[in-house]
Amino acid sequence: MAEAPVDAPIRLSIDAAGLAVNERSVRRAIWQELRLDADASAPADPAAIDAPPIDTAPVEIALRVVPGGELTVTIHSGSGHHLSRSVATPARMDEVPEVTALLVGNLARDEASGLLARLRRTPLATTERSSRDTAPDKAPSTAPAPASTPASPPAELPPLLPLDSVNVSLVYPLTLRERTDERRFALELGVLYGRIGALSGVALEVWGVTHVLGPVDGVVLSGIGYWHGGPARGLRAATLFGVGGNGLEGASIAGLTTVERGDVSGLQLSTLVNVAEGDVDGVQASGLFNLARALEGAQLGVGANLSHDVDGVQIGGLANWARGDVEGVQLSYGANIARQLSGVQISLVNVGGDVDGAQIGLVNVARDVEGLQLGLVNVAREVDGVSLAYVPYSERGRTQGVVWAATSMPINLGVRFHTGPLYVMPTMSYDPRSEANLIDPINGDYAPGLAFGHRLNISRGFLDADVHYSNRSTGRDYGESAIDLRYRLLAGLQVTRAFGLFAGGGLRHHFRTRGPSDQFVKPELSVGIQLL
Repeated sequence: MAEAPVDAPIRLSIDAAGLAVNERSVRRAIWQELRLDADASAPADPAAIDAPPIDTAPVEIALRVVPGGELTVTIHSGSGHHLSRSVATPARMDEVPEVTALLVGNLARDEASGLLARLRRTPLATTERSSRDTAPDKAPSTAPAPASTPASPPAELPPLLPLDSVNVSLVYPLTLRERTDERRFALELGVLYGRIGALSGVALEVWGVTHVLGPVDGVVLSGIGYWHGGPARGLRAATLFGVGGNGLEGASIAGLTTVERGDVSGLQLSTLVNVAEGDVDGVQASGLFNLARALEGAQLGVGANLSHDVDGVQIGGLANWARGDVEGVQLSYGANIARQLSGVQISLVNVGGDVDGAQIGLVNVARDVEGLQLGLVNVAREVDGVSLAYVPYSERGRTQGVVWAATSMPINLGVRFHTGPLYVMPTMSYDPRSEANLIDPINGDYAPGLAFGHRLNISRGFLDADVHYSNRSTGRDYGESAIDLRYRLLAGLQVTRAFGLFAGGGLRHHFRTRGPSDQFVKPELSVGIQLL
């Protein structure tokens, strides 16, 4: 069995910090996969396959294994092409070689035939780097298994590095134990900077930073910060910052910032910023900003919250932004934004895409609404429900100008916004006959108001039933003292699409909120036109 040349145009690199991966088994499995593939499809004359030129850049096969996360294989070809594929990391480390070989074979078949030919004809040279590097005085073994000899079954290997008891670190590599970055400890005691391979227990760094290359299972307490590369279970706390690896089950607490490069199941708590590159199933709470790929739980931020999909609650002082769907509640003082909402938005400004639920704020914007919009200005494409606002605009509704005369106020103007069968109409009324107007025509009686009503269409005719509120004032002395409530029933005819007539009547209920009481109820008649 011939040794592979060191300068062969293929390199294999393995990154598996904190894990015991058998590099020789990985190489043998890849070689076996490629040779078997070649036996099935290569020409009878091996010389017919073009060998790559000597000066061709190497082809690199890179393997990265993250415990509890993903196993990723990447092929870097000399031509600049890069192919990568990832699967879930096997539960047993002795399954890594077989899974790696299958991914390499799959990627090789996806690449151009030239690269596949190179992979079939070229032995594997190695430049491994892992948690168990080859000793410097011993050349790495690169002998591949021949095509006719099946790969020997890998030995049973533990999924993690062997467990050691205690280590004490001043500043790595000034440590009690040797090669601490290749060991897993039950207790790590540090002063300024500790660096270990993995943790199953407790790490305490008095004034510095705890750095764990692989997984963490237990408690990390650091004076300044912590940083680890693998998944974590348990509690991590630091005064300033915390950077996690591939996922967290537990709690991450830091004075300023926490960053998780995977999913979070538990709690992220900091004064300024929390970042989760994966999904959050639990709580993110910070004073300034929270970021998650998807949220199932709660984001609590004095500043802003950002997530893709939300299934739960976003409470932000300034803003909440969900780039995807929200099933739950968005609550803030400034703005709420969601692509689609199934729940409630409460803020000064709400933007919800399609809304199945309620938007409550000064300005509410949505595409299609099934539920309630309550605010000062509501904007939607279509409303199947109720839109209550001073200006409720619906693209598929109808907006009309209305002019009418009434027995109590001769001149009345309004803009009627129809959202389905309901309408809202801001109004302004003027009475030139008042005593104040006789003295000062500029400052006669006027009365701003608002009407809420329901329309029943009957062919070209219609019936309107509404309640009209107005606040009558005299001159520049405006105060909510003289209130009129009108209960009206109006019948009309749409003469053309843009012009209609209506007439009707009802009751006018007048009362004062302060000053002398002069409450009364009188009948009132109205007649007018509507435009558009």
